[in-house]
Amino acid sequence: AAAMAAAAAAAAATDAGGVGKSQHDNMLYFDSNATVAIAFDMTAHTITGGQPWGGVTASGAAMDVKAGRHGSAGPAAAFADDISLFSALATDKIFASMPKDLNFEVEGTLTVTFAGDAAPRVCDAVRIGQGHYLFTNNWWLGGPHVVGLNLGQSFRHVMCSGGNVEVHTTGKSDHFYVLPA
Repeated sequence: AAAMAAAAAAAAATDAGGVGKSQHDNMLYFDSNATVAIAFDMTAHTITGGQPWGGVTASGAAMDVKAGRHGSAGPAAAFADDISLFSALATDKIFASMPKDLNFEVEGTLTVTFAGDAAPRVCDAVRIGQGHYLFTNNWWLGGPHVVGLNLGQSFRHVMCSGGNVEVHTTGKSDHFYVLPA
């Protein structure tokens, strides 16, 4: 029975993307001073070749990208395509530069609903990616409809879709802070 369980586990690892590659729950949290709910309608994604992919889900103020974690230039290039440094924000990043490697990036519509709002706020054509910085996996948010401010050597704040949602860093590698604009 133990041999059959080991064989099944090995087969599952291969199905999930190969030996030594595993799918993770990559959680990104959207904090706020109000109760907030998010939704993400994915239109495209890029992941490092050979890594497992399980899709994107959102629940409450959290987003879960089920994917492997191995950085490469492909997802970073997809994230940065046709956007400038002024259109991106990283959770943990000291120097102002676009990512060179990302584990994956997802593209789509981010919908943010704040408690008390008459209607949800929509951020079109948003790109969200996960990379690695120092000792942690950090997150990036950007896109063609995202604009931000360069505060010294690091970005701390961007707005998306005509300024209806502000996104800030929090000092935590897996959290952004969102506010109605």
